[in-house]
Amino acid sequence: MDVRRISNMRVIINADDFGYNAQVNEAIEKAIIAKKISSTTIMANAPFFEDAVAIAQKYVHVSYGVHLNLIEFEPLTNKDVFFKYGLLDNKGSFVEGAALCLSEYPAELKLAIKQEWSAQIQKVMDAGIKISHIDSHQHTHCISALQEVLIEVMSA
Repeated sequence: MDVRRISNMRVIINADDFGYNAQVNEAIEKAIIAKKISSTTIMANAPFFEDAVAIAQKYVHVSYGVHLNLIEFEPLTNKDVFFKYGLLDNKGSFVEGAALCLSEYPAELKLAIKQEWSAQIQKVMDAGIKISHIDSHQHTHCISALQEVLIEVMSA
């Protein structure tokens, strides 16, 4: 292995779940101030999203991404489709882990996920946050049936 190539590499410490709750936001802000992290990903449909945005606007040197979410909280779009496939509870929030348990992702559901993920990305951009990367809550972007959806979202 060429050591010169390694010496040019950087370690990026990313904190997920920005916007999840007040405690997570506070911990991420403290980590930013202490220079323990250089990156964080924001959950656009989380209850403390606006608080996360306010914090992010104070620290423009940090790299911000979108933490795509089909696992918790209310979706921004397509509630009827998500409910139809068992991804939402009676209160309209994602059922934790339901998206990971499906054996099939019909075209209608894939389109709804594409629209949801796109809406989450757009919400972060509309808040004035420059997006450098994307990941997902509980790694739903790694579900093989959703790979093409993620590629379409990233290509838009």
